[in-house]
Amino acid sequence: MPQSGRSLYFRVGTLVLVGLGLAVGFVLFLTSGALRGQQVTYETYIRESIAGLDVGAAVRFRGVPVGRVTELGLVSVVYSSFMRGPDDPTSRLVLVRFAVDPERYGDASVESAVRAGLRVRVASSGVTGLAYLEVDFVRDPAAAPPIEVPWTPRYPVIP
Repeated sequence: MPQSGRSLYFRVGTLVLVGLGLAVGFVLFLTSGALRGQQVTYETYIRESIAGLDVGAAVRFRGVPVGRVTELGLVSVVYSSFMRGPDDPTSRLVLVRFAVDPERYGDASVESAVRAGLRVRVASSGVTGLAYLEVDFVRDPAAAPPIEVPWTPRYPVIP
C-alpha cells in the first residue's frame, strides 16, 4: 500500500510542475515584446469619449496591428500641475498612451510623419463594438491640426 501512495504523490507533483511550467510559458508568450524592450511609447490626446477602448486594445496602422494601448487616463489628473482651471479646454482631454513595436512599424521619423498628416483616431471593430486605435494619414493635415498643450509631454505625441 505505501507503494501506491508514493506513486500518487509523484503523479500529483509532476502535474503541479507541468502546470507551473505552462503558466510561466503563457505569461512569457503574452509579454514577449515588453520583455525584449522593443516597444516605443507614444501618447495622444482625444477630445471625445473613448468608450470601448481598454488597456491592451490593438493599435493598427492602416489595418495592420503594430502595438497595444498601455495606459488610459485624464489629462487633468496626469498633468494636473499644468491645468489652468475647469474652463481650460485641455483639462477635458483624455490621455491615451500606446506602445508600438518598431519591427512592425518601421524606423520612420514620427515628427516628419506627423507633419505629413499622421493622426490617431478611435475606431470600432464591426458588430462587437470593441474599440482600437487606428493610426493613419489624413489627406489634409491642416484640417486636423495637433492640439496645443501647455505642458511638455512625457512621450512623443501623435495627434
